[in-house]
Amino acid sequence: MATACARGLVITLDEVPVVPPPFSCDLSDELTALLPRDTEMGLEVTEGLQLNPSYAFELGPRPTLELDDIALVERILGRQLRRSVACEALPGLPPSVLWVQHPGVGIWQPVSLNEDTRRQIACLVESPRSAGGLSLKMQLAMRASHVLLPTVRTACREHVQSLRAQLDQAGYVVIRGMLSPLHAAAMRRHARALRRGGQFELDVEQVPGLRDGVCGEAMCLVWLRQLAPLVTAIVGEPVRPSYTWLRRYRPGAVLERHVDRDHCRWNVSLCVDMEPDRGVVDAWPLNMTLRRETHSVRLGIGDAVLFSGTKTPHWRDVLTDGAVSMCFFHFVSAKMDTPGSYLG
Repeated sequence: MATACARGLVITLDEVPVVPPPFSCDLSDELTALLPRDTEMGLEVTEGLQLNPSYAFELGPRPTLELDDIALVERILGRQLRRSVACEALPGLPPSVLWVQHPGVGIWQPVSLNEDTRRQIACLVESPRSAGGLSLKMQLAMRASHVLLPTVRTACREHVQSLRAQLDQAGYVVIRGMLSPLHAAAMRRHARALRRGGQFELDVEQVPGLRDGVCGEAMCLVWLRQLAPLVTAIVGEPVRPSYTWLRRYRPGAVLERHVDRDHCRWNVSLCVDMEPDRGVVDAWPLNMTLRRETHSVRLGIGDAVLFSGTKTPHWRDVLTDGAVSMCFFHFVSAKMDTPGSYLG
């Protein structure tokens, strides 16, 4: 029975299709329990923390979020957004979503707030360096979500420059912690809920019977659109979003050596889940041929790799056990005029 379940031939009672909940990254114990195994944040340190200076409530005026499809965000959050909420002071009915900017790659990440966490965020807004008054458990959750940041950290521009240097040197870039640890945990939970809710379709072509997934999932589209400026900065040429897939590989899956079609000029492959979480060292490797050499890249949950899908042969050997979920973000040159992109 265990083998049949692992190969997707039968499902357990907890996998009976249900309507999946919208994406949510909250500051709960349930989510912190799903933090990636390799999370290394010095979370025990309680000094030198402050509120992330790049924040906004809902789609508030400071700073302006470059999300061009409000309806898409509303679909993800499962509620209608108020169009203008002041960031300097919380109104009588505070917003339920706080957006914080990733300090390394610049994408905006939503954090769901309840009454208690709204109150604590309000205190941080009034006094950004008052994190020491929070419980250790709340400090852990806020650090893991990038709500709190160390006062001393590498500037985003410097980090992106180092990523571009990696691309020039190696031909690909590994982006450790492309999502905050807590957002990685939230995507992990979200992907499992989508699959339980019957949103995944079985692959019958490239990895027949041993891979399923969903194309154009709402939260993946938000990440896709936000990643375009980062990819542009790293590769040195303007790109635009093409399409995205959220995939889950089952034991026995093999990805044959191939290059991608034109709509995958640049790929960002994000590790969303491992069941069980084996960490980076024992992760299922992605193999690539670059400059006549084979490179094997291992990603922990929340890590990503950027490479040229159309120029870099890539493959994966057999997945011996466990399951691995990946989100693939594809980009094309901004000059490309061939139709077929999902987003245009």
